[in-house]
Amino acid sequence: VAAADAGTGAAPDDAARLLRFAPARLRHRGRAVSARDVEDIALQAMPALAQARCLRSATGWRLVVVARGRLPLPSRAILRELQDLLARALPAAIAQAHRLAIEGPTLRPFRVRATLRLRSLDVAGKVAEDAKAALRRRFDSAAGGDDGQGWPLGRAPDEREIAATLVDIADLQGIDGLRIVAADRSPWHGTLRANELAVLADDGFDFSYALPQAVA
Repeated sequence: VAAADAGTGAAPDDAARLLRFAPARLRHRGRAVSARDVEDIALQAMPALAQARCLRSATGWRLVVVARGRLPLPSRAILRELQDLLARALPAAIAQAHRLAIEGPTLRPFRVRATLRLRSLDVAGKVAEDAKAALRRRFDSAAGGDDGQGWPLGRAPDEREIAATLVDIADLQGIDGLRIVAADRSPWHGTLRANELAVLADDGFDFSYALPQAVA
């Protein structure tokens, strides 16, 4: 039991988790007959997971799972236990043929480049820290996105929503030249596949600052 707990990070369900998964439990009753069932059973059984996406093809099923925490790649222990769990829940034809592949996401790290317009350089440090915190929250793979359930697999960041995330920061008077670039500062190719996860690179911010121009 201890080994299993160490792998999954499992804990007794709190009220929020019970409410979240109650409809799914009534629907699938522990048997995975659809891609949605596979996703719900994985998330319900493994609190260490933040997201799950089941992709179906002619050759089988592929489950992509995102872990909670700073690194969204699941451990081998989680993948092993999830494989065993779903083997018991899947139809026998799929489970016996080993047609379910489980893996972590392909990470697509990116950086945010922008010029922040300020009333004074005295506030630059505070504005930058507030901007970084806001973007980290927005792109958190477990608690970000539109619904607080994590920045979703397969969704590329958008410069307009980045600007909207920053617009209400105190002492920020405007944003110029906002761009998304790859982690190595090469051009960002924004289209993501269903198994890819956009993540902010470590220290993924290239901020410069501009002040109001003096009026002649």
